[in-house]
Amino acid sequence: MPNKEEKAKELHSDLLDEISRELRESEVKKYKKRLNEFGGFRAREVEDFADDIDAIFEAQQKRKIFSVGQYGKLKDQLTKLKRPDLVNEVLKVEEEMNKIGFHVLHRGESMDAAPSEVGYVRPPFSPTLQTSPNFPFPRKEPGMCYTPGRGYVLYISNFFNMPDHTHRPRAGVGQDKQNIYEFFRKDYEVEFCPDVSNPEKLWKIIDEVKKKVENVYSSFFLIISSHGKGIPLRDDEGKDLLDDATKRPIIASEGIQMTGKEYVPVDEIVSKFENFMLCKPKVLIFQACRSLSDRSDDDSGTAFYDATDSTRSGTLPKNADTVVIHDTSKGGKGWRNEEHGAWIFYCMFVQAQRFYEGEHLLDVLTRVNDMISRRDAHDANSRIVGKQMPCFTSTFTRFFYVK
Repeated sequence: MPNKEEKAKELHSDLLDEISRELRESEVKKYKKRLNEFGGFRAREVEDFADDIDAIFEAQQKRKIFSVGQYGKLKDQLTKLKRPDLVNEVLKVEEEMNKIGFHVLHRGESMDAAPSEVGYVRPPFSPTLQTSPNFPFPRKEPGMCYTPGRGYVLYISNFFNMPDHTHRPRAGVGQDKQNIYEFFRKDYEVEFCPDVSNPEKLWKIIDEVKKKVENVYSSFFLIISSHGKGIPLRDDEGKDLLDDATKRPIIASEGIQMTGKEYVPVDEIVSKFENFMLCKPKVLIFQACRSLSDRSDDDSGTAFYDATDSTRSGTLPKNADTVVIHDTSKGGKGWRNEEHGAWIFYCMFVQAQRFYEGEHLLDVLTRVNDMISRRDAHDANSRIVGKQMPCFTSTFTRFFYVK
């Protein structure tokens, strides 16, 4: 029985064989001409290569341009050859390697957590959630579900074009946008708002969208992606209160950073959607750090409604029918990388996409929690430098099928 390293090498070899078979002679020549763009070769060396893709692959691997489980530059090369089909084959191999427990190194993974801060344990063996052979499952009875129909997505991404503290936009935000648009393109209208500068502008955007969608759409998603930080609990003198066990500040809440550097408390944003679209599903997703560092990301009253359902009272809590999703637990860091974007978006809208066909949202979110809990952030030396545990709270009163 081969171990995971041997299996990964076998997958790697099969991948290169497939690419070699699929590339046309003209494409091999183009591939060869562009080798010096990716480093490791001098111009004269490239000229001396025969038009032999297997020899070129071997030379690239000797120079560590790509290797088993590290395919960032290989995907770049195939993208420039306009071969998305082959890029997709690389992605499939990465997924297979992840399934067997072999670490796939992605470029540009944000590493805001020092190794000493990483919180993870090695539990007894626990298999990942499996798909039943009877999948997709039959859906719940219509009377148990929210009324289907066209939905609306308000997607806010800060530091999308504007530079952050690193003097450049956040890594992978373009991929986030692509993943989100691709997921919602069929049944939802998506409004994209990049780089919101201050709280006043945020409130204006939200108020205008609420007026526009309340009586028109069947569901609503708010997605906010930015830097964020935890807000510590303080005593009467303004000093941080410390946890007795860890001696670290107690995180009371968290804020989302605007591009003008001000922070908006998440609780204030959530409260904006009370008494809104009653009896319709609302999903609020916050992709931002919740730790004390601000250089990370990666980082009850009663409302009335028309009681048309005789099984329900004529009143509801004003925060009913809402799910709030955080990409990381309180006090934790949210991770992203250049190739796939934010872990939470890639997992929810790409990796878990097929499950929406037969499962309602809360079941899919449980799968997302499982997927991300098994993922590690690594440094260039393959050391674990971070973990991430998404979480959500729900006041849904019906089952919600996103698609």
